[in-house]
Amino acid sequence: MNFSRTLLFLILSMSMFLLGIVDGVFRLMNTSGINVNFLSQIYLLHPVILVFGFFASIIVTERVAGMKLLNTSSHFKSLVNIPVPLYWIGSLLIILNSLFNYGLIYQLSIFLFFIASLSFILFLYYLRKISHMKLPIDYMILSAFPLTIEAILLYYSLPVANIPRILLILSFPIIFILGERVELTSFTTALKYDKLYKYIFYFLIISIALLTISAIFQLKYLDGNLNLLIIFISLLILTISFLIFYYIESSLFRQLRKTNLILNLYTSKHTMQSYFWGIVGLFLMIIYVGSKYSFDLYDASIHALAIGYIGYMFLGHGPVIFPTIANRKLDASKLRLYPSIILNIAVLIRVICDIIRNFIYNPILGYLISFSGFLVLLTVVVFLAVILSAS
Repeated sequence: MNFSRTLLFLILSMSMFLLGIVDGVFRLMNTSGINVNFLSQIYLLHPVILVFGFFASIIVTERVAGMKLLNTSSHFKSLVNIPVPLYWIGSLLIILNSLFNYGLIYQLSIFLFFIASLSFILFLYYLRKISHMKLPIDYMILSAFPLTIEAILLYYSLPVANIPRILLILSFPIIFILGERVELTSFTTALKYDKLYKYIFYFLIISIALLTISAIFQLKYLDGNLNLLIIFISLLILTISFLIFYYIESSLFRQLRKTNLILNLYTSKHTMQSYFWGIVGLFLMIIYVGSKYSFDLYDASIHALAIGYIGYMFLGHGPVIFPTIANRKLDASKLRLYPSIILNIAVLIRVICDIIRNFIYNPILGYLISFSGFLVLLTVVVFLAVILSAS
């Protein structure tokens, strides 16, 4: 895998990220009473664009960038070229379908998502065979299954305000990141926590299975108390997993504070903040499901997970991943926390305003929520500026 192709994959991923975020911001403005019709045809595609077009593509790109360090067969190296272009083309086609309403284009986009996800699983399987660390890749392989399942479910409908399906597709980046944390902390915690990581892995399999069953139930219009219980149990499993990971990483963070490893400390600070928002998001979703949807915490929960947990993990791992992808050295002493501060404000505004709207309706809350979307965009711009200044 040469540098130019890795850079191309990065550009493709970031193009869908920017489109997905801009789409989300305009959608927020529209639902908050600010009439903006720009991109209105693709508002409902917001989660699909971000998960398939960006999360899947950037995660594959990061794995592909590391392939140059491994001595692998030509067939294996060819396999890694498949997912990102298919995810990007599939995302583009599903957008075109919404703009021009061509049914066959929609079916083709779903087929490309499915093939891309299967090829990613196959890539990870071969990577596991040549790796001396099996468990982290087991997490990553598991994470790709909900993505593949959602590609199939897209045939029936978009995952609009559908709790099990949104949690299912978010499980992809969430569990993949957990796998990366197992991988990155393996040198200091593997012997001590290996069995615990394995138990969590098995419980996460149960969580994915339960969410899949729940999603199928909803397709069959069986969204009763049994389905609520299934979702609730899945959420409890995810929450307990997060709490255990938070406990393990907290002990590691206490050790790192005694060292002068700047990059490790930077990553660890973001990781701890990430787990905080992940736990907040899951607790809010538990309350939402436990109240039988009467206490509307859906948006607050989803964005605490998607922007808070996943966003902070990307900020924390960016300086680790960037040198591999861009083939440039990075001076960790020049890293700054400005993006982290801005993102924290964005998530706080989003979560607090969404909670308050359960008790008070005020147009100002909608404007603040829209403003939080612009802060996410600003976070990306400032983060790129910080990374470029440090490289």
